Amino acid sequence: MKYLAYLAFLVFVQHAISDPTTLSTSTTSTTSTTTKPHATDCELSDSSKHEQKLLERLSQLKGKKFTWEDKEHKYFFSVCSKAENASLPNEAFIQVDKESNGKKQWVIGRLDDVDLEGTNEFVRLMYKNGDSYANACNKTERNAVIYLTCDSSKINPEFVMIEENNNRLDECAYIFQLKTKDICLKSNQTTTTAPTTKPATLTTSSTKAPDSTKAPESTSTSGTNSNSTSTLPSEKKSKLGVLSIILIALVALLAVYFIMGTLYMRFVNQATGWEQIPNFGFWNAIGEGSADLCNMICRCGNRRTEIHTYENINDHVSDDENLLNM
Repeated sequence: MKYLAYLAFLVFVQHAISDPTTLSTSTTSTTSTTTKPHATDCELSDSSKHEQKLLERLSQLKGKKFTWEDKEHKYFFSVCSKAENASLPNEAFIQVDKESNGKKQWVIGRLDDVDLEGTNEFVRLMYKNGDSYANACNKTERNAVIYLTCDSSKINPEFVMIEENNNRLDECAYIFQLKTKDICLKSNQTTTTAPTTKPATLTTSSTKAPDSTKAPESTSTSGTNSNSTSTLPSEKKSKLGVLSIILIALVALLAVYFIMGTLYMRFVNQATGWEQIPNFGFWNAIGEGSADLCNMICRCGNRRTEIHTYENINDHVSDDENLLNM
């Protein structure tokens, strides 16, 4: 039995030496299954029809690169392509520590797993599979969320950071906003603001170490097509008409006139009753004239005549009483 096993082993070795293709094919097949080329474009995690349409809207921005920085860090972002300062082609969002002169950097989003959501006004782009946190977020992977909002008034895109929410147990993310007209649909060329929905219990942070929480103290935006800065959110100032301003001024002047005049007549001239009103005779004449005009227009002057007639009769009666008393 030992000799038979030895002979079988010799035959197998001789066959392997004479035909080495069997061993080479098996090894190449295993290596091909284990290694996967890095993504060079956005690979959707759930390639639905809706996400495909959103991906088509990003075609005008594909390959464009943007930067944002504060005192401690600088961020490099690219739309569905390799970011600036990235070492591998699938690294689409990079965070660089300024104090280390670029020696320390972290990938906060890759092209291998991308989520797209959106409406007619904005597209939410999420890069996943970033480098893991050292201490924060339960040592989970970093993620980058970019809200690309439609703003037809922007000639150059504006890229800003909203916040970093790293006080969770998982799904922590760096949240940014990119205002641009390139994301607008043809039927939606109106200016829109940033999305109002935000993850709950978020805290802003951009710190010396990427695992601590601290709000960014300075903001500056730059990109391949942008050299301007912006603040969030944009506000529209309401303007009053000329007539409204004139009416408000007249009401204010009349209020000051009556208040100050009444105080003067009461405490300086010791006036009482209706006489406390400043220029009471003038305002009384205006009131009587308005009443007479109203009677003439609406009641043809009948009621006013009757009142005057009654007053004349009362005057005659009072004269008769005086004669009787004499």
